[in-house]
Amino acid sequence: MRNFLKQEEFIYQTRDEINNLLTGTVSIASYFSIATHWLPELILEFKKMHPGVNVQVTEGVYQEVIEQLNNKTADIGFATNHLKDGEYDWYPLYDDAMVAIVSQNHAFVNDGVYPIHQFEKEDVIVPVGGKDIDILLMLEESGVKPKITYITKENFSALKMAEIGLGTTLMNELILKDFRSNAVYLPIDPPQYITLGLLLPSYKEASPATKAFVKFAIEKLTQKNCSNT
Repeated sequence: MRNFLKQEEFIYQTRDEINNLLTGTVSIASYFSIATHWLPELILEFKKMHPGVNVQVTEGVYQEVIEQLNNKTADIGFATNHLKDGEYDWYPLYDDAMVAIVSQNHAFVNDGVYPIHQFEKEDVIVPVGGKDIDILLMLEESGVKPKITYITKENFSALKMAEIGLGTTLMNELILKDFRSNAVYLPIDPPQYITLGLLLPSYKEASPATKAFVKFAIEKLTQKNCSNT
């Protein structure tokens, strides 16, 4: 039934596109950080161009974004990409640095960097229910077995715990944008990054509204992120 409704909407969107009036719905599943810092302005500008298109956004961790793409409740995902090549169409947009978050009196504050293997030696706070695959894979690929002591539901509760010295947490910089904290954000040594981008099952088979949003998002976010580097 879901596939039938998608096909029906595709037919109506194609008709409206021919009539130069783009309509339809674009469903997006996104990381919390991207939904907070990228999507509001992006959607606002897109809606000015295409007022007949409804844009819906749900937030989640990587597994939840991919699940929504797989079960077709989302047309587009904004996340990292841990899928096999060719499984989805993938458009990388930004390499976001990972940082360690510590209290102001932490031993490595004066050094200005946080050695990655230090995560094995002190209490580590893992956010979003321990489901942040970007953090876990980064540590695993670096041969690090973190000393996980606390698991929080939210990123900002993990940050607050690190701020008062309960342990160290790590996040990508976009999450921390515009967030006021007395914690110290230290680059990880060696430097670690995650690539944020846009993915969808097939651009070629996407609806006209989805194609329009993908093209608009890639253009605008590439310009935005290039200007911020």
